[in-house]
Amino acid sequence: MTPTPPDSGASARGQSRQRAPACRQLVIWATTLLLSLSACATTRHGNSAAGGPGSLPIPPGIARDNALLRAGFLDATLYHNRKGADRPVDPKGVQDSTRGLQDALDDAYEYGLTLYLPRGTYLVSDTLRRDQVWQHRGCAEQFASGNGPGAYGTPYAMRKAPAIVGQSGGTRPLIVLRDGSPGFDNATANGAKPIVYLRNAGEGDERETWTGDDSCGFGLVFRGVDIKTGRNRGAVALQIPAAQYSYIEDVRIDASGGYAGIRGLPGRTNSATNVEVAGGQFGIIVENGRGFNLVGIDLQGQTTAALSMRIGEMVAVTAFRFAPADGGVAVDIPRPRNGVFLQDGFIAMPKGTRQPVIRNAGEGGFVMRDVTVQTDGVIAAQDAAGQLRKASGQPQRIEEYAYSPDTTAMAMVVNGQRGKDRVRLSVADGKAERAAAPLTRRSWQTLLSFDEAGVVNVQTLGAKGDGRADDTAAIQRAIDRAPDAKVFLPRGDYRITKPLVLGLRTRLFGVPGYRSRIAADFESATPEYAIRTVADPAGTASTYLGDISILLLNNTENQTSIGGVLWQTGGTSLGRQVAAGSFWRADPKTRARQLLKISGSRAGGNWFGFIAGPSFIAVHPDYRGILIEDTAGPVNLYGPNAERSGGRFNLEINRASNVSVFGTKTETTNWPGKGDLWQTPFALVQKSSNVVLGGFTGTSIRTQGRTSPMDTFQIIDSSAVTAAVINWAEKQKSTAQGAMLIEERGGQRLAIPGSQNVILFRRD
Repeated sequence: MTPTPPDSGASARGQSRQRAPACRQLVIWATTLLLSLSACATTRHGNSAAGGPGSLPIPPGIARDNALLRAGFLDATLYHNRKGADRPVDPKGVQDSTRGLQDALDDAYEYGLTLYLPRGTYLVSDTLRRDQVWQHRGCAEQFASGNGPGAYGTPYAMRKAPAIVGQSGGTRPLIVLRDGSPGFDNATANGAKPIVYLRNAGEGDERETWTGDDSCGFGLVFRGVDIKTGRNRGAVALQIPAAQYSYIEDVRIDASGGYAGIRGLPGRTNSATNVEVAGGQFGIIVENGRGFNLVGIDLQGQTTAALSMRIGEMVAVTAFRFAPADGGVAVDIPRPRNGVFLQDGFIAMPKGTRQPVIRNAGEGGFVMRDVTVQTDGVIAAQDAAGQLRKASGQPQRIEEYAYSPDTTAMAMVVNGQRGKDRVRLSVADGKAERAAAPLTRRSWQTLLSFDEAGVVNVQTLGAKGDGRADDTAAIQRAIDRAPDAKVFLPRGDYRITKPLVLGLRTRLFGVPGYRSRIAADFESATPEYAIRTVADPAGTASTYLGDISILLLNNTENQTSIGGVLWQTGGTSLGRQVAAGSFWRADPKTRARQLLKISGSRAGGNWFGFIAGPSFIAVHPDYRGILIEDTAGPVNLYGPNAERSGGRFNLEINRASNVSVFGTKTETTNWPGKGDLWQTPFALVQKSSNVVLGGFTGTSIRTQGRTSPMDTFQIIDSSAVTAAVINWAEKQKSTAQGAMLIEERGGQRLAIPGSQNVILFRRD
C-alpha cells in the first residue's frame, strides 16, 4: 500500500508549532511505508483489522469486530479445537489444552497480538514455547530493518514479540502442569524443563542454548497469569531469558512439586514485579544476561535457595520476603564476580537452621540495607572466611551489611575513608521488627485493564491509531472527560501534534508489550514534551502512565527540543513499562532534551522499567535520558535503562532529595567517525541529598578508543548518598578510562578508579 501524507494538524501549545517540511514528511512517509510493507508481508494468509492502524494483520477466520482483537489482544479460548478436534482450549481444566494454547500463542506472535488468557484453569502436559526469530543478526540491524522494537517500540515491529497476559480483576487464570507429565522428571540444572518458555532464538550456536540470544530478547511479556508445576520434580514454571522491553508481572507460582518457579529472567531493566513462588528447590534462578531488578518478591518454602544467582553481574531486590524451608538458604551466590543488592525486606530462616542466610561460596559482593533477619544461624559465610556474624534468633533490622571479597578489586568507601575490612555491619539496637509490610507498598495492588468499567477507548472518540491522522484532539478529549479519566490506547500508532496533558488522577495506558505508540510530530524552540502532567505541589496525585512507547520524530533540517515525558506529579503516581526514543539516525543539530524529566516541588512516585533510548540522534551535551531536578520527592526508579546517547550524562539528579534508583543498566559504544560521542558517563548526582543508587551494571564497547576520561558516576556537593554494587560487565577498554566513581565535596576530590567495582560508597 502507498501511505498518504500526514494531516496538517493543529498548532502546538505555547511556543510549539507544527512543521511539515519535505524532509519531515519524508521521515513519516518512509516510516509508515516501511512498517506497512512489513505488515503486508505477513497478511497473505490473514485479514486486515477494521479500524486502528490500517492493514494491521489478524489471524484468518477471526471476526473483525471482536472487541479483544480490535484492542490488540487474541483471546486464547477462540482456539478451542480451532485447528483440529484434538486441540482444545478448556478453561475448566478438564481437557488437555497444550496444543490449543500453543496454536493461540503462535498466531498471537505471528500477527502482532498479545495473547489474552481469560479467567479459568488450563491443564497442560508439555511446554508452551514461542521463539522470537529475527530476520537479521544483531540488535542494531533489527532496529534498522523494522523487525525489532529498538527505542521506538512500534507495534508493527513488536508483532514479533511473544506476550501473554491474563484477565484482570478477581482470580487470575491458572496454568497447571498435569502430574507425571513426560519429560518433567529430571530435577537437575541441565535437565529441568519449563512449562512456559519465551526467548529470542538467536542464530547459529545460540539456537542450541536454552538462553538463545537473550541480549536481543525484546518485548517478551508474561503478566497476570498463575502457574502450578504439579507433581513434576523437574518442572520450571516460567523461563524467559530476555532483555529490555521484557518483563514478568503479577504472577503466583505453586512449585511445591517442581524444581523451580522461574529460571531465566528479563534483564537490563525491571525484570519482575509482584511475583510469589511457593515451594520447589529454587524460587528464582538468575542464570542469564546481566543486570536484573526485582520488586515485590515473595519466595517461601524452597529447599535449596529462595534466590540463586548462578550467572549475572548484578541483581537488585527491593520489597521482598524470603522464607526458605529447612536446609535451604535465602540467597545463593555460587560464582565469583556476581553482586547482590538487597533493600527493604524480611528474611525468616527455619528455627534451628545450620544454613547461612546468604551462602556466598562464589565470593561475590553483596549489600543489605534495611533488611529484617530472623535466624539462629549466621547471616553469611564464605568458604575461607567462615562465620561473619552470629544472629540472635530474634528479628533484627540490619541497617547496613556490606561484604567485599577483595578490597583491591571491589571498593568500600564510607565518608571518605577507604575500608580495609571486607565487612561492614550495622544492626538496629534491640529492635525486634515484624515481617515485611505488604510487598506491594513499593509497586501496585492492581493494574488497569482495557475492559474495566469506566475505561475510555480513544478510538471510540475518533482516534485512528494509523500513524497518519492527527489523534491529538481525540486523546486529549478522552483525558479531559473526567478528573479521574481512565484512557486506553489500543494497539497502534497515535500521531500527536502538540503535548498531551495528564491531570492529577488521569490514567493513560496501552497494550502490554509496547504495542501502543505515541508519535510526537511537532517542533518547539523551547523545551516541550510529548506527554506532560499538571503540577502537584501538595504531592497527592495518583497519575498513571503505562504500557506506552513514545516516538520523537526528527529530521536533519530543523532543530528540536521535544522530549518524552515531563512528570510533575507525586504522591502515589505510577509509571511503568514506558519507553521513549527517536527514529532518525542522521547527524542532526538537536537542542537539549530529556526523555523523562521528573521535576516539581513534590514530583516523583514510582517508575518501573523506563527505557530511555538508545537515542541515536541525542547529540546535545545537555541531553539526558532521565533528569530528576528540583523535587523533594520521594522518587523511586526501578530498573531504568538509559544508554547510547551523546549527552554528558544519561541520568542526572540535580537539586533533589529522597531519590532512589535501583537495578540500572547502560551501554556505551562508538559512533564511527564521531570519537567519544556515545561514550557517555552514566550518572551525575549534584547538590542533592538522601539519594540511593542500588545496583548498576553495563557494557562499555570501545572499538576506536576513547580520547578523554569517562567517570561513570559523579557525585558533586551532595550528602546522604549511597551507591552500592556498582560494576561494569565489560571493563573499559582505554588507557584514559577515568574513574568508576568520583566525589567532589568542599574542594576535595575522591576517586575510585575504573579498575575497581564499587561494593559500597556512602556519604552521610
